[in-house]
Amino acid sequence: MKVRMLSGADFIHLLLQHVVPKGFRWARNYGFVHPNKKRLIALLHLVLRITPRPPPPDKPRLVFACPCGGSPMKILQRKIRPKTTPPPAAVQATERVV
Repeated sequence: MKVRMLSGADFIHLLLQHVVPKGFRWARNYGFVHPNKKRLIALLHLVLRITPRPPPPDKPRLVFACPCGGSPMKILQRKIRPKTTPPPAAVQATERVV
C-alpha cells in the first residue's frame, strides 16, 4: 500500500481514469473469465467445492385473449429476437479523410 496526499482535483483525475465512457464496456477476456473457459470454471467449482448458481427461472408469458371469442391467442411473430440467436455482426466503421 502507498499513502500520499493529493489535492481534490488530482484525486478526481486519478479516480476518473477508471471510469469507462458511456457506450463502452469492460472486456474480461483473459484468464479463467474468458468465455471459452467454461470447463475451467466448472473444474474450479469442483476443486473449491462451490455449488454454481442455478440459472434464473423463465418468466411466464402473458396470455392474450382474443377480443372476438375470448380464447387464448398464439404468438406467431415477435419484434424482439429470442436470446438464443447471436447478435448481428458488427459493422466496421470506415475512416473519412477530410
